[in-house]
Amino acid sequence: MDFTPVKRSAFTIIGLEHTGPYSTMDQLPKLWQDLFTRIDELTERVNEKAELGVCFDEPHEFTYIVGVEAPSTANIPEGMTARHVPEHEYLVFTHRGHISKLSETYKKIYDEWLPQSGYQRDGDAPFFELYDERFQPDSEDSELDVYIPIK
Repeated sequence: MDFTPVKRSAFTIIGLEHTGPYSTMDQLPKLWQDLFTRIDELTERVNEKAELGVCFDEPHEFTYIVGVEAPSTANIPEGMTARHVPEHEYLVFTHRGHISKLSETYKKIYDEWLPQSGYQRDGDAPFFELYDERFQPDSEDSELDVYIPIK
């Protein structure tokens, strides 16, 4: 798998959040749908052509927030939340293909590539997905970037 190591500056994400056990991951597509019904409320964006999905792992559950990178927390729409993501070192992998196959990309990264790479995932830092103009939700030609934090 091809990857690019990057140092990503700290950022703030504003959007909709889900917290629950890992068995509730099937609720994430609806969270994305809900975000896009309200996306116009997110008027202050760092990048007008990008959305993020950020996952904060915890021992028995996870928190996933879908939203946009914002310059500040001054304007958080009602029912949305803000989270700070600290500066960190990441390996960036590009998922190519339909979004329904994203779990296959994660499986390759975590089960095959990472154990043999010499890199170690930093489980204390969130990982995230960047959906920019390359992302096409109903296309096999879609691309998005997966940011895996490393120690």
